Amino acid sequence: MPSKKPQFVIRTDKEVLQKIAYIAQENERNSTQEIVYLIKQRIKEYEAEHGEIVIREPEKPEMRIPLLDPYHLGVKTGEKAADIVIDQVKKQRRKKQETPERPG
Repeated sequence: MPSKKPQFVIRTDKEVLQKIAYIAQENERNSTQEIVYLIKQRIKEYEAEHGEIVIREPEKPEMRIPLLDPYHLGVKTGEKAADIVIDQVKKQRRKKQETPERPG
């Protein structure tokens, strides 16, 4: 099953990747797990020296519910369209009734 975690691309020399792979194998991890471990270790070191890094969630905009105006809901537009269709059907029926049948 694919991970939903964000991805981070690293571009580096082949030698660096080979050395990370070596260290990872020694620690019974894959290269990605080793890199994540190293990043977490560096974060711990930084926070020990500078204090905890507090990540704040971005403020979500306040949700506003528009007034339930029938024009915004499309009710009036739908009613108008229905009236037009009904009028056209009525006209077609009248035409059929007015047209005399031709003897066959």
